[in-house]
Amino acid sequence: MTTYNVRYELDEAGNWVAKALDLEGCHTFAPSISRARMGIREAMSLIIGHEEAAAALLSEVIVYPTIPGAPGSIEALKVMSATELRHLYMRIFKSDTLAGRPFIERRLGAALALGRSDPRS
Repeated sequence: MTTYNVRYELDEAGNWVAKALDLEGCHTFAPSISRARMGIREAMSLIIGHEEAAAALLSEVIVYPTIPGAPGSIEALKVMSATELRHLYMRIFKSDTLAGRPFIERRLGAALALGRSDPRS
């Protein structure tokens, strides 16, 4: 079983671009990392064959956008309040809509479902 290095990056349009670094020209994009993961396996199958692509291990690196004033890690995001997350979301995606942004949507949804304004409490 072969391991392939895959890099996921968020582009300006809000799509995740996946690149199989070990296979020249092998890339795809999708609105979520999970869809990009499926797409990169499909792209890999065109180059190395379906069976090998399905069995391949992926060594994945996810590159998050750097936003001035944003926390430097996922751990920092986990302790942000709902209001802080909403403001960060609007800076990153230039939108006040939360649809399609699973991590922030889950954090805000959990806080709102429990009737709390701060998901840390």
